[in-house]
Amino acid sequence: MARELILSLNRKSSTFAISKVDRKKLYGYKKRTYLDEKGIECSRANLEEETGIVFESGDYNSCYLDNNGNFIETKNLEAIDDKGKVVNRKESTLGKEVELSNLSVEDALNLKVNSVYLLEPKEFDKDLKSKLDEGEIYSFPFNYYADFKLEDALILKGEKDYYALIGRKTECTWMGEDNDNLPNEVEEFEDDDLDFEMM
Repeated sequence: MARELILSLNRKSSTFAISKVDRKKLYGYKKRTYLDEKGIECSRANLEEETGIVFESGDYNSCYLDNNGNFIETKNLEAIDDKGKVVNRKESTLGKEVELSNLSVEDALNLKVNSVYLLEPKEFDKDLKSKLDEGEIYSFPFNYYADFKLEDALILKGEKDYYALIGRKTECTWMGEDNDNLPNEVEEFEDDDLDFEMM
């Protein structure tokens, strides 16, 4: 079953199917394949130098071990903050109703976006749809998988479709001519100071 995003505005929920938008979907891609003398596609493998054992893809994977070399399952890992306190794991927000909050355009522009999802409405509250169509933006907490920190997300309408932008909120300090924080003097560089080999 596909994982769905359930968003609530004024106690009315909307459900969306999500699909990640990446460069391959936007621009297409090329794939270089290697064929043997019979025209069969080759698969990648690694050769262990001391024993000569060949490891194909899927034969090994990374894992977590304790100080005694014992295997630790990922679900048993704990995160510790800078004060030494255990950080509680945050559950996935997919399939669970999440409350929307209104977001200004300025705050939306301060989101450092890591991923973009195309939203396909399954159940769409009329009020939310009309507000998104008018250009309003809403924020909500997001976690695709259970993790130790929720990501920041926003929902907006593009030219035709609806999108969720996932990332981290940032703060920007803007400076202008009338800003008191501007330096009084600006260091001037001579042309001889430029080193084009460093560019």
